[in-house]
Amino acid sequence: MELARVVTGRAGVDAGRLRLARQLEPLTAVLISINKAYKIHAGIRVAGLPGSTPA
Repeated sequence: MELARVVTGRAGVDAGRLRLARQLEPLTAVLISINKAYKIHAGIRVAGLPGSTPA
């Protein structure tokens, strides 16, 4: 959580157990492919968390 804050300047999000990363990892490849094809910086945003403020 601290690493996420230091690297991104935003609070980290606890998304559950590490074993769930197996389902999330392929999304990284999809985002890289989209960014490369369209020469953009696409990403995923989790919204509506308690205590979060709109960016």
